[in-house]
Amino acid sequence: MALSNASRLADFGSGIGTQGSVLEIDNTNNRIGLGTTNPNSPTTVGSVGASGTTLFVYGDTRCLGVITATSFDDGSGGPIAGINTTGLSTFTQLVTSGITSVTNTTAATSSSTGALIISGGVGIGKSLYVDGGISVAGTVTYNDVTNVDSVGIVTAGKGIRVTTGGAVITAGNVKVTAGIVTVGAGVTISSDFIHLGDNKKIQVGVASDLTIQHNATNSVINNTTGQLRVAGDDLRLMNKDEDETYATFANDGAASLYYDNTSKIETISAGASVYGGLRLQNGLLREKVKISSTALNSDKVINLTDGMVHYRSSAVGAASVKLNVISTAGINTDLAIGDAMAVTVLTVAGNTSHFVDQIRIDGVEATAGVTTYWAGGDVPTAGGGSNVDSYAFNILKTGNATYVVFANQVLASS
Repeated sequence: MALSNASRLADFGSGIGTQGSVLEIDNTNNRIGLGTTNPNSPTTVGSVGASGTTLFVYGDTRCLGVITATSFDDGSGGPIAGINTTGLSTFTQLVTSGITSVTNTTAATSSSTGALIISGGVGIGKSLYVDGGISVAGTVTYNDVTNVDSVGIVTAGKGIRVTTGGAVITAGNVKVTAGIVTVGAGVTISSDFIHLGDNKKIQVGVASDLTIQHNATNSVINNTTGQLRVAGDDLRLMNKDEDETYATFANDGAASLYYDNTSKIETISAGASVYGGLRLQNGLLREKVKISSTALNSDKVINLTDGMVHYRSSAVGAASVKLNVISTAGINTDLAIGDAMAVTVLTVAGNTSHFVDQIRIDGVEATAGVTTYWAGGDVPTAGGGSNVDSYAFNILKTGNATYVVFANQVLASS
């Protein structure tokens, strides 16, 4: 049927067909059908209608503008196959039963930027995978979560709080680059110090064999197993300001005790040196005696490493015996210039013709550095006929390998 300016839409109640296409106009119900002769919505596109809908489209629909709708469905209350959008889409509620893809790659830097912007909350019934980073401005709460697994670095801007169960680290290190770590009450750890309150202990060993603590009055180091060793090549005990020394201990060297920051007792290779007076308050002052059964004429060496008093239980058997006073390190090494020492030699006497008349030091002859002065002015020329003869030598070092000796002979018999 041909159309003219006088034609009315009412004249086409049975529809208009153009080369197989259908345009149905229902004036009675105020409906338009495109591709259908049975429109049951104000606008129906396609061969199937959907009662109660304002616009029903059977097939794909493309819109270059903005579509505003209360909801989208397939006409039976079920989901539509999908919505493809290249621009901004705003939904009061969006429910999908299949996969929803947002292909826009805009990164999010706030709650109002990114490819998908949601003004309200998000409920997720299953897992969430994020290929990039996650920024949370508020609080992240894990309800009934047994484990939180991370293959990368977890950064907590305001700290980590563990209320139960503790923290277990099975590999790697714990590193605190700034701030402090507080453990319970009175224990603080920082990059500069470890602080423990009074009566808090550092315990070392399987059975806590070594403990270190301050008990509000004293500092205590307690070891209950084996030796407590303090090792080092140069050890010093000092006051709290480290400007006064109590004792020093040198590797392969001296051990020294100090009084008012001045060394008073010092070990040396031959024994010990005392600087100042030596007072014995109570008890005995004893000295080791070297006893030998060899006569002085058979063994003339008096080794002071064995002691300062020597006794020979066999009678001297020759005249003009010359003793040689030595030590392991050497007398010249043991004595400093100005040092003196006293040596006593006792020997059984059996013949007035047998006696000692000279002393050598480190093998040095009398004419090569040892000057001897005998008591009374005379060198001995005889010994005792019985009992014990005594020889006393006070040795003073006056120079390198140079000595003055004050000697005295006492006979117990004539």
